[in-house]
Amino acid sequence: MSPSRRRLRNIARGLGIVIVAFFAVFALDVFREQHGILRVLGALLLHLVPALMMLAVLLLAWRRPRAGGVLYLALGLLYIGTAMGRFPWYVYALVAGPLFLCGLLFLAAGAAGEEMTE
Repeated sequence: MSPSRRRLRNIARGLGIVIVAFFAVFALDVFREQHGILRVLGALLLHLVPALMMLAVLLLAWRRPRAGGVLYLALGLLYIGTAMGRFPWYVYALVAGPLFLCGLLFLAAGAAGEEMTE
């Protein structure tokens, strides 16, 4: 694998990790609630679903960059489709933009047709 392709792959992986962390941060707001521990843990798990979805896509993309790239693009489109009309345009850019960028990076990293084995 060429150094530029390896660098591209590592940038895509790093961005994927940042995306997972970004979505996981939104789950922390459940700790402000004044409910019992079981209810807070249930709410935390529910709020972590998007971050867990991103983590699953990242784990797939780690070994299969083309499939992961397509899924990142699909998740970006899914977000825009489900949230359309609810927020200003910059919210869509902030959430879906990194998903699209990560998807394109993974697609470019896997463009040579070789699956990552490292």
